[in-house]
Order: sequence, then structure tokens, then C-alpha cells
Amino acid sequence: MINFLKKKIFILSILGLFLIPFFSFAQSVINLDGPSLLPKAEIFTSPHTGDFLEDSTFEVPIYINTEGNSINTINIKLNFDPSRLSIIKPSGGKSIFGIWLEPPSYDNKAGTASFVGVIPNGIVTSSGLIATITFKAISVGEARINLTDYTSANLNDGVGSNVKLSLNGSFLTISPITPEGVMIYSDTHPYQDHWYNNNSPILKWDSPPGINGYSVLIDLNPGTIPPITINTDNSSISYENLKDGVWYFHVRANINGVWGNTSHFQIKIDTNPPAFFTPTVNTIKDNSNSSKYLLSFITTDSLSSVDHYEIGILDKDQENNSSPIFVQTESPYLVSNASKNIHVIIRAFDNAGNIREASIDLYPGVNLIIALKKYALYLFIILTFLLLLELILHYLFGHHIIDHVKKMFLIFKKISSDDKKYEKIEEEINEVDNPVNPTVPVPPNNEEKP
Repeated sequence: MINFLKKKIFILSILGLFLIPFFSFAQSVINLDGPSLLPKAEIFTSPHTGDFLEDSTFEVPIYINTEGNSINTINIKLNFDPSRLSIIKPSGGKSIFGIWLEPPSYDNKAGTASFVGVIPNGIVTSSGLIATITFKAISVGEARINLTDYTSANLNDGVGSNVKLSLNGSFLTISPITPEGVMIYSDTHPYQDHWYNNNSPILKWDSPPGINGYSVLIDLNPGTIPPITINTDNSSISYENLKDGVWYFHVRANINGVWGNTSHFQIKIDTNPPAFFTPTVNTIKDNSNSSKYLLSFITTDSLSSVDHYEIGILDKDQENNSSPIFVQTESPYLVSNASKNIHVIIRAFDNAGNIREASIDLYPGVNLIIALKKYALYLFIILTFLLLLELILHYLFGHHIIDHVKKMFLIFKKISSDDKKYEKIEEEINEVDNPVNPTVPVPPNNEEKP
């Protein structure tokens, strides 16, 4: 029995060795894929993805990558969503096609387009332009442009062998049109290029239909974009006590759920007047030897700059001259009536309307400023002499000078008291020698008459 089993196993092993090649051959024939042996190429649209605005037009080129093969015939069949896209122009002027077997055609209702052309002598390319389609985005949403399975290409091999194609279309997003920015205006600061000394502006803007709200912001940056958060429903706003400088107001509207473009408005504030200044005067003489005053004045402004000067003159010798007439002028200014006492007021205006005022009195004859300039050396010498004298006295008497003064005062007081004492004694002597209304006693008369 054991020998019989051994014989069977031996026979089956021999048969297995002979049958293995047949099984291997059968398996290779079964796994053979005919289309995988075909030449390959790729046809694709560009861009593969994109974001376009509603009502905008854009181009979608169609390219072929022959992947090293020579191609001479191409048949393009594509479709698109007619509710989102519409073809404006089926093909541009540039194409690798030398002969159109069928002119470019399209159907916007069905959402289809087709191109059939021949390339004489074939072409080998990695990005050959077949056609350029111009689309219009007609509604908001997602849209696809697909190359269908009816798209084909043939080799330039004399028999028009088929090519295995890899087809890649486009996936597009159609976004709503961004609303335009609202119109901003201000009654307190109407002109954006003007300076104002009002630091509490009031701003208003248009309220378009379908408005949901606004995002508003004010800062010192001209290009700020407010955040996409509604912070007011009103179409006006006011600010108080803004610092001096150039401010920018920004507003962005949300219309039907879509954020619009940002509008900007410039506000220029300057509440400080020009810098302090002091007029200077020089006395000059004309050809007739008449004296005149020549006033000079200048100042600056850190923000809006100085716009102009005005001058008003008062005759101090006349009464009721409380309000002079101001006229616009420039420095230097010539005052001709040098024979009168004159009070001159000079006003400096900046471009925001702030005023800085300075004044000066002009007297006929000696001018104080000129006199000071002329006799400054003498004044300096006198002051120096007094200072030296004080130092000498301090050196001689030291800190005891006050004691010396007190002693001198006491001596003088004593002398004065002695003089008064002597004067009193002298008065008493004089009264004895020269009595006033003396009373002379009358001796009694005791004699009797006979």
C-alpha cells in the first residue's frame, strides 16, 4: 500500500513539472491589457481651479501634451454648466491646428462646445495650444468645465492610430461682485485737503439698498481695511477731541451678505496757532529826510504751516481807537507816520485758521530797541563797574558791614539825643533870664498920712 502511494506521488510530481509552463503562459495571456499598450497624451484646460467674479469675463486655454508622440488630429468635446457660464468667444486667433475639419462651435443652452482640427506633419509638444475659449461668469456658485470621453487624438503614423488620453478640466468658483465703496462726506470737515481747527468731526455716508450694516474705523493709517464685523447700523458717526494730525476714516458696507470695498476719508486737524514771534523795528529815512518805521516779522507752524499775516495800526494819541482795521501784508512792512505814537498789532494765520498775535509800540524820536543796541556797550561798562565796586566793598567790610552800619546809627542817635539834652538846658536858662509875664510883688504901704 505504501509503495502504491509513493508511485502516485511520483507520477503527479512529473506531471506538475510539465504543466507549470502551460499555466504560466495562460496567466500572461489573460493579464494582457491592450489599451495600456497604446501611446499616451494629455489634454487639459487652464487654470485647473480659479475664482472669478460674477459678470466678469475670462479665458480658458486648452492644451495638449503629446508625451513624446507625434499627433496630427485632435477632436475636442467639452461641456460646462450653462447656469453659471456662457461662452462669449469659442476660440482665439492662436492654435496649433493648421486645418479646421470642423469650425469651433458651441451651445450655451446645452453647455457644450467642440473643436476638430488637423496638424499637418504632426506635432510633438508638452503644451501645444489647441484653442482659447472666452467665458462669462453669469451667476454665483461653482462651475466645472469638463473634457468628455468623446475627446480623441490620433497619431501621425499614416494610419491614424488612436492615442490613450488623460483628460483634465477646470473647477471654478464664481463669487459675487464686491460692492463699490460708499460715498463719505462731512459738514464739519468738507474738504479732505484742507486743514481745520475743529477737532470734533462729524462724518456721514450713503446707505445703499440691501444694507446689513457697516464696519467703521478711524486711525492715522490711510490704507486700513476695517475688519469684516458689523459695528454700526447708522450711516453717520461723530468723534470728539481728536489729537492734532492727519486722520483717516474708513467704512466698509455689508450689502446682502457681501462685504464691499473700503472707502477712505482724510481729516486734517490743527488746533494750535503758529509759534510765538516778536516783531523787530528799524527807523529809516527817505529822500526827504523823513523818518519811517520798517517792521520785520516771521513765524512758523508745525502742522498746517503759516498762510498769511495781517497788520492793524492804532494812533495812541487819538481816542476811541479800540478796534483797528486789519489788512493782509507781508514782512517787512513800512510804517510812514513816524511822528505819532503808534501801536501796531500783527496777526499770523495758519492754514487751519488759528491766529497768533504780536504787538509793538512805536514812538517818535528815540526808539527803545535802537537805543538799547546803540548804548549796549555803555550799559555793560556801568554794570561791570557796579559789580566791581560791590566786590571791593565786600572785601573791605566782609560780612560785618551791617554791624558797622548799626554802630554808625547808634552813634548818630546818641549825638542826636545829647543835642536835644543841651537844647533843653539852654531853654531853661533862657526862661530864668527872660521870664514871660513876670509877677512883681507890691510892697505894703504902712505909712499913715499926717
